[in-house]
Amino acid sequence: MGCGCGRDLRLIGRNELGVDIFPSNIVLANSRGILAILADARMLPFEDNSFDALLAIESAEYIPGSGYTKIHRRAK
Repeated sequence: MGCGCGRDLRLIGRNELGVDIFPSNIVLANSRGILAILADARMLPFEDNSFDALLAIESAEYIPGSGYTKIHRRAK
């Protein structure tokens, strides 16, 4: 969540999917071979329990209180 240019996702190296609100970050991540989609973290376009984990570095502090509940539902 808030994948930026995809640098941190490359370090994980398995089944990664980046999400960012800025189109320029999506372009950068995709150019590095990271699958990234344009989406707002407060309204993620995924079903509940879609992911095993969520990585949010320097992005979670920008989500108002109730947004965390919606994000938590996406993780198993």
